[in-house]
Amino acid sequence: MGLLTGFTTITGWKLPVAVDQPLRLMGGAAIPLMLMSYGAALGLSPPPGRAGQNREVLTVSALNLVVMPIVAWLVATALGLEGPVLLGVVLTAALPTAQNIFLHATRYRVGETVARESILITTVCSLPLALLVALLLS
Repeated sequence: MGLLTGFTTITGWKLPVAVDQPLRLMGGAAIPLMLMSYGAALGLSPPPGRAGQNREVLTVSALNLVVMPIVAWLVATALGLEGPVLLGVVLTAALPTAQNIFLHATRYRVGETVARESILITTVCSLPLALLVALLLS
């Protein structure tokens, strides 16, 4: 439920159409615009691995693809989770690095290369990893 929808539901107030529609359009455009900016960054930057921060990119990617799912599995198992719930927890931990990381890196001009390349690596590797996790936990 969106913030405006929740506000309307709780208070019963409705925003004027002239205010509501532009807000809904901006909210709906946020994710596609973020993906477009990431695509532009991939197209306008050096090929992956040539920017000179390979150690940092590999560290971030390994933490995301290996360490996080293992920690999630350990914690979930310690909490007594099993079956589909355990699978869901571990799969969630194995998801690729979020586009939000890239958005923050470009906004503050810090770690843009690491963010861009780690998103690419974790996105490419996440499907095979998800299949492996599903095989191991099923």
